[in-house]
Amino acid sequence: MRQKAVRKCDKMVSRKAMVIYFQSKKVVKEIEKLNLNITYVNEKANYAIAYTDTVNYEKAKKQVQALSGIKKVDDSLADMEHLEFKE
Repeated sequence: MRQKAVRKCDKMVSRKAMVIYFQSKKVVKEIEKLNLNITYVNEKANYAIAYTDTVNYEKAKKQVQALSGIKKVDDSLADMEHLEFKE
């Protein structure tokens, strides 16, 4: 039997969320191509919640703002740094 290699991650990657307001749902596909993790899409209110690494946040925010069909991009008020997960 072959054993699969298991990748161990020593660091926890800090993530940051952004709220993206858009004009049509077609923009969501374009956002997914930018390597953002979209966790929620509200089609009625035309916004999405997306996460990215804190290191890449500013670059990703500028890329999203440059897309056509985007109304505005806000920082999420729910900051993930204060959350603690216990086993």
